[in-house]
Amino acid sequence: DPPILIIHGDSDNVVSFDEAERLMEIYEGIGVPYELHRLKGAPHSAWNEKIKGKGLEEVAFEFIVTHQDLALEK
Repeated sequence: DPPILIIHGDSDNVVSFDEAERLMEIYEGIGVPYELHRLKGAPHSAWNEKIKGKGLEEVAFEFIVTHQDLALEK
């Protein structure tokens, strides 16, 4: 199974944060790499949130580069 990036708001009233935790537990159980980022107070569709000052698209890009062993040209 490929690595997975899980980014989920803990105030999501559409999909419970428990679902993100369950997904994490599944990946832990089968030994597949994952990252779980809890967006504190964020609702569903929290596209403008930041993780350590980075936009979600930057976090996702870095995750892909890291887990695909890609080299970026400068």
